[in-house]
Amino acid sequence: MKRILVLVFFITLSSQAQPDFNYYKGLQSEGEMPQAFRKVLASKGDNAIKSVFKSGKILYGTVLNRYVEKILDNLLVNNPSLRSEIAVFIVKSPVVNAYVTEEKLIFVNVGLLAQATNEAEIAFVLAHEMAHIVCKHVPLKTESGISLESYLSKHNRSREQENEADKIGIEKYYSASKYSYQAIDGAFDVLQYSYLPFDNIPFKRSEVETDFYSFPDSYFLTNINPIRSREDYVDTLSTHPNILKRRTAAKHIYGNRSDEGRSLFIQDEDLFKQVRMLARLESIHQYLIYHSYGNAYYNAYLMLQEMPDNVFLFKAKAISLYGLSKHKKDGSLWDVITKPAKVEGEKQQLHHFLGETNRKELNVLALRFLWQAHKTQPEDASLLAMCEDAIRDMISSNKLKLSDFSDYGIKDTLLIDTLVTEEIDTSVVKSKYDRIKTASSKKVKPLPTFQTVNYMLVDLKQDNEFVKLVEEISMKIEDEMVLQVIDTKGKMVDPSKGIFIWEPSYYYVKKEKLVDSKSFKGKKNIAKALTLSAKRLKFSYQIFNGDRLQYYTTEEYNHFCEVKDWMQDLFSISADMIAYRPLGEDNHLSQNCQYILFTSTVERPDKFVTYLKCQDLALSLLCPISIPMFAFKFMLPETEVITSLTVIDKKTNKVMYSSSQSFADINYGKPAMSAFFYDCFYTMKKGGKDAKKKK
Repeated sequence: MKRILVLVFFITLSSQAQPDFNYYKGLQSEGEMPQAFRKVLASKGDNAIKSVFKSGKILYGTVLNRYVEKILDNLLVNNPSLRSEIAVFIVKSPVVNAYVTEEKLIFVNVGLLAQATNEAEIAFVLAHEMAHIVCKHVPLKTESGISLESYLSKHNRSREQENEADKIGIEKYYSASKYSYQAIDGAFDVLQYSYLPFDNIPFKRSEVETDFYSFPDSYFLTNINPIRSREDYVDTLSTHPNILKRRTAAKHIYGNRSDEGRSLFIQDEDLFKQVRMLARLESIHQYLIYHSYGNAYYNAYLMLQEMPDNVFLFKAKAISLYGLSKHKKDGSLWDVITKPAKVEGEKQQLHHFLGETNRKELNVLALRFLWQAHKTQPEDASLLAMCEDAIRDMISSNKLKLSDFSDYGIKDTLLIDTLVTEEIDTSVVKSKYDRIKTASSKKVKPLPTFQTVNYMLVDLKQDNEFVKLVEEISMKIEDEMVLQVIDTKGKMVDPSKGIFIWEPSYYYVKKEKLVDSKSFKGKKNIAKALTLSAKRLKFSYQIFNGDRLQYYTTEEYNHFCEVKDWMQDLFSISADMIAYRPLGEDNHLSQNCQYILFTSTVERPDKFVTYLKCQDLALSLLCPISIPMFAFKFMLPETEVITSLTVIDKKTNKVMYSSSQSFADINYGKPAMSAFFYDCFYTMKKGGKDAKKKK
């Protein structure tokens, strides 16, 4: 009877809000927002932990949360009072890490769940984190303004504390559970190789080649860099002791203990596999949002070996290639992938291939993958938009027409002569128009000048739907070139459609680093100036207030997370590429608005001696009584304030208007800032010469 109840429990747990693996769309929080969550958001001031909660990356109530909470139950089976004080949250980050705060909040990154090989490895990491709690290890001071990804991967405790946490974690918590001691060594492997993909499988040429075309041999490596991760690195300047020292110390603690009655899994092993699968899919999802395309593509490639029909994974590969082609186009490829020489393992082959391809080849390769993904998901509007954009790049940027692509594969040389002879038979041609039609229907024969790219659409040219789309876009491009001659000075933004004003961001430069301001005065004054300008020019608008996040329902919080992901994706894009995550029409936060407005202000110290200072001081000599005042002003440090404003159409993800202005040592309450915002709204509404600012 007990076994039946346990089975029913796991079936119930697995069935709750289980995402569709095949059409994966990202994890969302479930149930009621925890009180610990609301408490952090309601706390005064700003700090690194509060920033993490406001990042839109925190999950609660999901199957991942419940799985980790059950592990904690097993570790703290003899200490229920401590268990009741701990709250667990999952972080949507592919970084392999877990950490705990002084408030007894444990954060587990999906990256850790994605890389673990069994439940016991996760249990050891959690036991280590709980030891930090009971030992009251105070985290090292975290630099204010640090990015979320840097914070999630940052080691923020001393070596002594880490060693003590390993010891106490094993002796006090891990030993109290039924988890296998042998898994501890595996946990150190997970940490040591955390920077690697989910597996290390060769990247095959057949992944990017077909029977119709092939790339030069130089595009593929004969030898790859071995995995050189060291566990015995010099840790003198590191906050963490090296892995070898930690591994050795741990073995001294549990080495002689019996593993009888212990296991790698206490919960059902199939449930672990489900959790790990979700964590891996979410990691790829996050890689796409942050434009880490090399990681997204290779990990999707790995998972497709086990799930060859998974629609999301194939889509992830197509979007990765699309993003890479756009970055290749504007010369920023190495901003989104690591240079091959620095990559270890089989993934180096992918990075080398991407580096060797030229703009045309990568553009057409992306188009191939996008079209295949579109054929499997014709209802996905973003995939079709990316297909159309890739075709535009092919025609406009790379100057390639369908007639530039061979109708025969690179290996069909012997077959070509026979077919062409039949095609050019002119005995049936009766008029000029017949000759035109015949010429336009001829198949393209390879020329001596043809390269790999000219053979890459042989099969797609047989798809009438694809050919029709290319022809439609070609005509649109021609029409747009004609329309460019016309000077359109109409409104850029329709005031009646509504603008969603995102909470203004305010930063200052400190020691050449961008730091998020802890003072909300500047943000509030900017928000006030924005709304005042919108009112005066009769724009329909609403504004996001981050101070109310703690009062949100879970549905509202998920909408907030959706906007944050959309923002991250949008502001990571290269030039005019289509964003990976379109913002849904049903998004509660911006439901009644077609446009979203972002504004960012940066305050930085200006040069101590400036031309204006010297000019004012020189002029003061004409009026000696003013010399003390100007001398005092000369000694004061000056700051430069730069404010930028961007408006995006959430339906098309296109930038409708963008402008920035620099102010010298300005107080936000003064008219200059308000005048800048008013000019922006006026230009958006009326158009005119300032339309040149539009991107």
